[in-house]
Amino acid sequence: MALTITKELFEQYVPAFLSPDDAIFQQISGELQQAQQEVEEIIADTPIPPLTQQHAQRLVCLKAARQAVPQLDLVLTATGFGVVSNQNVAPASRERVDRLLEQLRQKESIATDRLLFSLLTTPWRNSIQATRRITSLIWCPSLIRSYGAKPNGQEVYHEEFLALQPAIADAEAYIIQLISSALYQELVRQERQPAETDPEVYYIITEQTRRLMAAIIAGHSLKSLQPLHNRLLNTIQDFANILQPWLQSSNAAALKAEPYKNSPNDKTFFFS
Repeated sequence: MALTITKELFEQYVPAFLSPDDAIFQQISGELQQAQQEVEEIIADTPIPPLTQQHAQRLVCLKAARQAVPQLDLVLTATGFGVVSNQNVAPASRERVDRLLEQLRQKESIATDRLLFSLLTTPWRNSIQATRRITSLIWCPSLIRSYGAKPNGQEVYHEEFLALQPAIADAEAYIIQLISSALYQELVRQERQPAETDPEVYYIITEQTRRLMAAIIAGHSLKSLQPLHNRLLNTIQDFANILQPWLQSSNAAALKAEPYKNSPNDKTFFFS
């Protein structure tokens, strides 16, 4: 679908560029067109409701603003940033422009995640785009931030999330060994297509799994992971009769449907 962006809409989502004339809006028309194309490629041909359209429009504006900033001669005004229009106005300092860029970068990452979560409430969840994007339980930066994880002491946005892919893969390997590949892949699949029966059970297990993965990604010690590790296995055992992928796994056979006690004889014994 076409995402129409007006000057008023752009300034609503990027208030730092609020201005009495359309100088900035005209100068970033190329970036707006490019950003609009990128966002429309995410949505594809999915019919979307008004709220999802608003998320998409916000993302277009933030993308365009961030891409355009390095090419604009900006001046700091009383209401925000404007374009330098005469030689008597000093450009904004590099420090201020860098802070603006960082703010836009973070907001763009947040807007992207909000659009994707909104799209999951539409038929988009059955699309190839959804399948390609959601291949893990930790599939976007906000899912790391929501558990308070700060790898290397940093808040995680899009660029940090890309750099964390090896750590996310390690966390997945840990989880797959713990709860089985079959159950993990079912949890991932249900990110796109929630279960029609007993969805709350899968929700509880997904949340506990994500919490453990976030702690692993954040670099917590094995000892500090143990309570989360044990809690997840105990929860799975409590709902084992509902979780067919778990019941058919070798992990379930190893535990013999007994409450998890972290015995040295268990296949999944957690070293303290």
